[in-house]
Amino acid sequence: MKNHSARPVAESPVAHGTAAVPELIAATAQTLPEQVDALARARNFAEPLIAGEHLDTGENALDHADAVAAILKTIGGSEAMQAASYLVHACIHLSKPQEVIAKAFGDNFATLAVETTQLMRVQQQARAAQTSG
Repeated sequence: MKNHSARPVAESPVAHGTAAVPELIAATAQTLPEQVDALARARNFAEPLIAGEHLDTGENALDHADAVAAILKTIGGSEAMQAASYLVHACIHLSKPQEVIAKAFGDNFATLAVETTQLMRVQQQARAAQTSG
């Protein structure tokens, strides 16, 4: 039997002997110029688009994005990661999400938001197929 061990953590750039930092957290810890105030800007950008929207679960989309951002903050996620939770939900309300988000937040945020939205659609389709079949 093969051992499929994942690499869940990367060494922190600080001295050895400190707690290991998950790779995703470490990878997003650096702040890029377009990420300055990204969390507040992303929430302000998304709020008018998603404040009145409800998810399939009945949860308000803005409340959900707030909760995801809070969870990410709790586990040490950067403001950039937290900001992405708002941009992902805003994507479906934009006719050209890649272009609009890239202009306001940069290409990295746009790609993350659009690709995450695509993954969410695949997940929804898989759930629908399971319940119908």
